[in-house]
Amino acid sequence: GYVTVSDFLRDFGAPDKIIRGSKKYGSAFATYIYSSKGFAFLADIYNNNIHDIQLFAPMSVNEYLKNFGQDIDPTVVNNQHAE
Repeated sequence: GYVTVSDFLRDFGAPDKIIRGSKKYGSAFATYIYSSKGFAFLADIYNNNIHDIQLFAPMSVNEYLKNFGQDIDPTVVNNQHAE
């Protein structure tokens, strides 16, 4: 089967940071950042499905956001009308 958010949470514990909102996919997606472990993924918060996985050298959350966070946009959540 497919790997889900629950699988990652079970196997790796809580991420360093979760940020909801994607410029490409919208407010229903969140980026789960495991920057200290060297990976992050983008997932649909409603169905638990993972859409993108990124692998990189371990770094701080701020370094991840600076280098790879171009798609992350929390404002799409704040500006969206009721779903």
